[in-house]
Amino acid sequence: MTSEQNLDQSLTRLEIAEQLDRLAKDVQKANARLISYIVQTTGGDDQTVDMTLTAALRFSEKIGEKAHFVRTTAGKLRDADKEEARERDADEFMSRILKARIGGEE
Repeated sequence: MTSEQNLDQSLTRLEIAEQLDRLAKDVQKANARLISYIVQTTGGDDQTVDMTLTAALRFSEKIGEKAHFVRTTAGKLRDADKEEARERDADEFMSRILKARIGGEE
């Protein structure tokens, strides 16, 4: 892969990571508003409403978990170039060691 292709791939990854992070933040904000509404509404005389709101609260916990996962994924996308560079450096280092042990030139 050429350096231009690597750069394009890196930029695409960073753009996707930024979009995912923004989306996850928006979901987390909306989820916080939902939880706030549930907390304010629960506790009335209507047991059916309380049961529905309790179910919604459980659902909102799952939404929060998924949003956290998306933000973690976005962070991993942002760090992918660093990890690839570390792997490349390790491979090059091992290659130099093997060449030196076999008697090849550095």
